[in-house]
Amino acid sequence: MGMGIFFLAAMVLGARYSLTDSNAVKSAVVGLYTFLAILIFAWNGEVEWKLGALMAIGQTAGGCFTAGTATTRTKANIWVPRH
Repeated sequence: MGMGIFFLAAMVLGARYSLTDSNAVKSAVVGLYTFLAILIFAWNGEVEWKLGALMAIGQTAGGCFTAGTATTRTKANIWVPRH
C-alpha cells in the first residue's frame, strides 16, 4: 500500500471530496511524482524496463477492474460522504 491510499482517505474523510473527485486528484498527484521519479531513475540507468512494463500492465488491469467495480456497485460509496 502506498501513499495514494492515505491521500485518498484524507481527501474523502478530511476534505470531504467525493470518492470520484478524490480519486481523480490522487491519480494526478501520484502520476506526477511517479513520472518525475521515473525520469530521475532512468537518467541514472536504474530502470528495469521489462519488469516495469509488466508491473505497469498489472497495475493498469487492477485499476480498471477496481474502478469498474467501484462505479457499478451501489454500496461501494456507502462510507463516503455525499455532496
